[in-house]
Amino acid sequence: MPRKAASYPTPVLGNADDVLAQFHCAESVRLKQDATQIMVSTEIVLGDAEMHAMLTEDEVLSLNAMLASPRTFYSQVLELQPRPSAGDRLSVDFSAPMSQLNGPVTLQFSLIAEEPLPAYRLSSFHPDYEGFEFGIERGQVVGLTPPITLDLDDSYDALAPPPSSFVDLRLLEDSSDRTFMVDTTEDKLVILFRGELNQAFQALPLDQLEVLVRTAVIQPALVQVLSQYFGPDADPEDVADVAESRWHRSLATLIDTHDLDGQEPFEQAAKILKDPSLRAVKNALQRFQDDDDDE
Repeated sequence: MPRKAASYPTPVLGNADDVLAQFHCAESVRLKQDATQIMVSTEIVLGDAEMHAMLTEDEVLSLNAMLASPRTFYSQVLELQPRPSAGDRLSVDFSAPMSQLNGPVTLQFSLIAEEPLPAYRLSSFHPDYEGFEFGIERGQVVGLTPPITLDLDDSYDALAPPPSSFVDLRLLEDSSDRTFMVDTTEDKLVILFRGELNQAFQALPLDQLEVLVRTAVIQPALVQVLSQYFGPDADPEDVADVAESRWHRSLATLIDTHDLDGQEPFEQAAKILKDPSLRAVKNALQRFQDDDDDE
């Protein structure tokens, strides 16, 4: 059977032709936002009657929304409470913090098993699965819609913080003996760091994540490249090699815009990132005070 998407160990509705039924977001996605949050309302087309019943009647499946905002490094999975609509459609509403969302945001819906399904079989399985039953574990994906992109800020300035317009964060290979590395050869400034640090980031509260990523990962990298390519000892040939890259042009514009020329690299990086170290300390102090108040 042809595969156009990911390969899963069991049939997944929405993945190529694993299951011969529709599962996608309806044409209209309604957005309403204020200073603190964005409210999303839409309908989901769930064309398989058996899965529809498993979700709305048997309650052995859950419907989830997966949001990802690359510019703010935000990602979250939200469990939804769908309401029956016309035909095979389900109405859903949910909200997310506006402070964590900026620019293009990816939205995707999934169906997740809420309990083990030891003899999982649908009449709409692709003929290749005829006669097969599958053991589905709790938490396993059984349905996935195509992702859609929402643009939440048309006035976004590509040169202003957050810096992900010119920074690309990646994980080092497990076999690497490095803990941190900066690659200046691509159009974006590539910052690589160890998976253990990424796991620690994922465990942080969302309101702490952005400032700590800037403090622990992005700021040290900027200090390094600001010193190497914008400092008084910068090699003209090295600068010429990267001068047309997006990251170099972005930093040059920020240095000029904020009148940072001639300042120390650490000071430049702190101002470009809006002093993340100070904000991290203030956040930690606030959480400490909140814990004291709870006692």
